[in-house]
Amino acid sequence: MDTTRGYEFGKSTDIKSLLVHKLLFFAENLTSETYQRFLQNTDMTADQLLHSTTILLEGLHLSKRVYDALISEGVCTINDLVEMSDDDVITIDDIGSKSLNQIIGRLGEVGLRLKTKEEVLEEIREVRQLKIEELYLPIRADDFFMKKEVTYISDLRTVWWSDLASSLGKNLLTTLLKDLKNMGAPYCYYRQVQKALFYECGRHHHLIKTLLQYTNRRPTQAECNELLLRRDASAEDVLKRFTVKLDALDFTLRADRILNKNGITSINMLLDLTEADVCALDRMGKSCTENIVRHLWEYDLELMSRYKQKVMVELTEDIELIQLDLNKDVWLFFDMKGIRLVKDLALQMPHDLTAYLPEESIKDILYRLKGMGAPYCLYKNIYKALNDSNMGVDEDIMSNIKLSSEYKASTNVEWVGEIVKIKPRNIAQYLKTVPLAVVLYEMNKLQLPFRCYRHLHRAIIYDKKLQQ
Repeated sequence: MDTTRGYEFGKSTDIKSLLVHKLLFFAENLTSETYQRFLQNTDMTADQLLHSTTILLEGLHLSKRVYDALISEGVCTINDLVEMSDDDVITIDDIGSKSLNQIIGRLGEVGLRLKTKEEVLEEIREVRQLKIEELYLPIRADDFFMKKEVTYISDLRTVWWSDLASSLGKNLLTTLLKDLKNMGAPYCYYRQVQKALFYECGRHHHLIKTLLQYTNRRPTQAECNELLLRRDASAEDVLKRFTVKLDALDFTLRADRILNKNGITSINMLLDLTEADVCALDRMGKSCTENIVRHLWEYDLELMSRYKQKVMVELTEDIELIQLDLNKDVWLFFDMKGIRLVKDLALQMPHDLTAYLPEESIKDILYRLKGMGAPYCLYKNIYKALNDSNMGVDEDIMSNIKLSSEYKASTNVEWVGEIVKIKPRNIAQYLKTVPLAVVLYEMNKLQLPFRCYRHLHRAIIYDKKLQQ
């Protein structure tokens, strides 16, 4: 414990003031400057402190049973507790009259209290006739409340917290709870919302741990603690700090292969696409797109909206490429092709880029386009060109690997690269003495990408159909 804080507490002669200052130990996101300002104000009350910062529930030093009961209800701070009445507290599971008296006594020690029935009735009279549409929530929330027949704010009491958590997500629940508190709604109206948000925060804590395992670099212990100890941390906070691989999301194998084929290898890249961009990828289809959207929704992430993409296109499409400060060789290539503006890149074929430009130059172009805020639709061919250049490297490596002697004798094929050129229907005829699965296993051991041995997969399926 910090000894300087204890010394400051010793200067206070008033017991209640001492207890109020002790609450600062449990303040959430309190800076040192704000802390020193609070210490200098000896006349500060607990009400003033709660209006300035958020104090965790641990500051009341309640018994473990009472503390666990409040936490399970989503009451994590003293700020949440003082918004409740005696009737609200007594309805919580594992809270009886003795536990209620303990809560009232600990709050009274620091000059706080629960709300009276008269105060709650006054709040109900003020907001009882307010409709849910006055909160100006997104369309997804409006559709959910319409389905649940929630017209007035008072109807939120009838919606179960698990339905709110699964349908709205953390970000929408945070916005909804904040709006309800700002308009002065009583606790009984937003009880289910607060409980849903608490469980969503716990689920996101687990999801953040998962994302940190698939980052482009290993996060330090300080970075992990900063993200995991914050109650309001989200997957977006992880993506702002790190590049997270697609493996973190449990996409279908088909969707994963299509995204990798188009050069989309991270979640950060995927969020630059709209739903129409994803569906337009070669062989993606509507079902795979819905699978991707559903898995992103589990992390409270969304693809870029079409409106945002339209704004980004209008801001960047007429920018001249000379402003990107590209090297001389790249600029000469664009000048030869007649490419002057950023929007002209969308019309350039990927194989032209890979034929004339090295991989480093393609990466540099992509980096500069992202830095200026260009949307995916303007640089999607750059992604494909970069992926094609990587594929060429893989095929060069593959063509220089020899097959073992038994495979060569049965196939009259010496190099792995030549197997890829054989049609799937003919592979079974060539590999008469060696099972296809054995050849596939050997090629897997070479750690080659799937595109290098995809014909073997198709040949196995074709062989099974012939046997049937």
